[in-house]
Amino acid sequence: MKVTTKTQDQLILDHIPWLMGAGMIFMILMFSGIGLFLFKEDIFPGVMFIGFSAIPLLFLVKFTARVQVIFDRPSGVATFRRRDFMGYVEDSLQLSSIDHAEIERHVGRDSDGDRSVTYRPILTLQDGSSRPLIRIYSNLRGLEQMVEELNQWLDHPS
Repeated sequence: MKVTTKTQDQLILDHIPWLMGAGMIFMILMFSGIGLFLFKEDIFPGVMFIGFSAIPLLFLVKFTARVQVIFDRPSGVATFRRRDFMGYVEDSLQLSSIDHAEIERHVGRDSDGDRSVTYRPILTLQDGSSRPLIRIYSNLRGLEQMVEELNQWLDHPS
């Protein structure tokens, strides 16, 4: 997620998962290609590999979404837009209900059992609750700078 527009009246954050989408499409094509190649030799392995291509397809449909958050000072509203393969969703939140932005940390285990730390940006609201800017956690760089820019914009209304 990165800042794409920053003026005194408006701040726009965008998250476009190009890398994840391209990786999933590559995996779909790879499994399908292997399946078609094996299909000439024996039906079962070919069908099995073509079936494996459904796994990255499910990831592509479920987790690949464009997210745009528009903080608009004149209207006093933060608008959340999410477009994915299932459709388009728009939601809003009053700017006055936002206290600050921060980075949420998630500690888990990877497939080898080693500790894995991932992050996502969230908005902390005045009532103490939080609202994630994006649904997925990642270990991509640049979140600190984006959160810092957002907090500066929220703290300096003039």
